Amino acid sequence: MRFTQPTHLRFIFPPVAVGLAWVVCIGVLDWVTGPELALSAFYLPGISLVAWYSSRGQTLAVAFCAALAWLFAELSFQLDYSSPFIPYWNAGIRLSFFVITALLTFEVRSRQRTEKTLREQDSILRSILDSMGDGVVVVAGDGTIIAFNPAASKLFGENPIGSKAIKWAIEIENRLIEAPSPVAQRPSFLRLAVDSQLPGYHELILSGSHEGGARVLGLTSQPLLGSHVATCGVVMVFADLTARRSVEKRIAEASEREQRRIGQDLHDGVCQHLVGVAFAAGSLQNNLESRFLDSEAAAAGEIASLINDAIREARNLAHGLYPAGLEEGIEFALRTLASTTQERAGVVSTANIIIGNVKIDPISAVHLYRIAQECVSNACRHGAAKTITISLKNQGGLLKLTVADDGNGIDNARSGKSGIGLNLMHHRAALMGGNLEIESYTGHGTRVVCNLPATIALPPSAA
Repeated sequence: MRFTQPTHLRFIFPPVAVGLAWVVCIGVLDWVTGPELALSAFYLPGISLVAWYSSRGQTLAVAFCAALAWLFAELSFQLDYSSPFIPYWNAGIRLSFFVITALLTFEVRSRQRTEKTLREQDSILRSILDSMGDGVVVVAGDGTIIAFNPAASKLFGENPIGSKAIKWAIEIENRLIEAPSPVAQRPSFLRLAVDSQLPGYHELILSGSHEGGARVLGLTSQPLLGSHVATCGVVMVFADLTARRSVEKRIAEASEREQRRIGQDLHDGVCQHLVGVAFAAGSLQNNLESRFLDSEAAAAGEIASLINDAIREARNLAHGLYPAGLEEGIEFALRTLASTTQERAGVVSTANIIIGNVKIDPISAVHLYRIAQECVSNACRHGAAKTITISLKNQGGLLKLTVADDGNGIDNARSGKSGIGLNLMHHRAALMGGNLEIESYTGHGTRVVCNLPATIALPPSAA
């Protein structure tokens, strides 16, 4: 490692030159004062100067020059030793002393530079953590919280740095509402996260956050890697999704309103206009038949038949955009979906609705209906199902919509990431604060379950 000396020393007084000059001066002084005074220690300042500002090689070279200067001064005295090797032995001892001093000085300087760099990096990392909008919690390998940025304090309250992560996780779990992520519904899922046993992304709903009100949080948990890629802790990032979920929900509501408007306009406008055209075509056919124009009458009848087909298609499209029966409640709408499917597709469809007196807010009812509608459509078009069962139950405050069929199944259903329809179903479930589970095996049908927290359910008086 090579250190950069200060600018004024680098160009005007190079450290190596200064160190060598110092060694030469002490060597001359050692020669002048004679053998009675020991000046070995006075060589060290020059050696230390070079060690502090220059490289290890230059430092060792100056240390060797210092030992050599002492040896020349010692040999010039022509002392009577019992052995001629004694001066060289003493020079070797002094050289070892100089080298050890040089290396220690160099190591001290190296550690000082390293510590300074680490302090600067630590300051930068802390600045980054403090400026992040997402809450960051870092847990060490011994289960102690070692980082808890201000954003995390806003979400969870008091800063628990230095305390055990398990204790903190238990306190936070007591404040959670039903979590949208399936795995997060486990009572101890946050404890699994702090133990590095729950990597990946999950969502949860925190009630009574430090800033007030329930918050939708996205948790990204990843292991903290140390040397040799060994896990030495866990990093958890909590993103506040409340505002985004609110915006997405408003966009979905606006989209549903627009679809309903288009469906109603299509039903009341285009369909009625086509009905009028169909009557006109039928009247034309009768007039042509009364004049014994059989070929022309047949053509008019064919036109009337095509118009009636267009009316049926337009009405089906209108019913898809404007779900029939939602005004009467989700129970009636799902039963209507089952009966309509059986009538139009020839698939045996049943609806089992058991939610008691609990009412569901209109927007969530639309999302539930759209999820069921997409499942039924997939079962009929792609699954070649013969029977479809739709059920909506209230189990201990948790609403569960289940659509099961005996069709061909979906190869990639477990991932839930293939196809626009599946992605939309997952998105609708997330907007309601719930989750979507898909179980499917090729040739053995598909079972889609949408679990929703009780927060979307309203008492009868609030409906």
